[in-house]
Amino acid sequence: MTRPKLNIEREFSDRIFDGLTLIFLILIIAWPLYYYSDLSESIPTHYNSWGEPDKLSQKGKIWTLPILGVVMSVGLFILNRFPHLFNYPVQITKENTAQQYLKATQFIRKLNTIITASLFYIVYSTIQTALNEQNGLGVLFLPLFLLLIFISIGNYLYQALKKENRNV
Repeated sequence: MTRPKLNIEREFSDRIFDGLTLIFLILIIAWPLYYYSDLSESIPTHYNSWGEPDKLSQKGKIWTLPILGVVMSVGLFILNRFPHLFNYPVQITKENTAQQYLKATQFIRKLNTIITASLFYIVYSTIQTALNEQNGLGVLFLPLFLLLIFISIGNYLYQALKKENRNV
């Protein structure tokens, strides 16, 4: 069964998440541009689970995360225009299509913002560590990142599975 293609209107919160993602994308490119000439020839490029740097590479590797961040963020932004292609935890019916599409696109938007913000923080921390202003990501980075991701997933599943949104 093919799902209907609907134009889902963005709510105010959607515009805020899109704006935040755009700000983090700008920062993820601007920060290394600004500090590149100040970096030593080797910078941290990997961190252990405690947020401590455990691998050094050439400073040109600072562009890996900005490139990844732009590609991922733009990819999720484009994907979000096609909610009829998503997998859903409930059957999509005529009655619940608009609500399920809205919740799914909001979920993708939130994930995009969280991931882009996290990538910026890694770039920021890498530069700060390379400049001896900081030592790694910090012990709270990984647990906080995972917590935000799992809260977003749980919230989406709760919203999608609520009885009034299933209409089956």
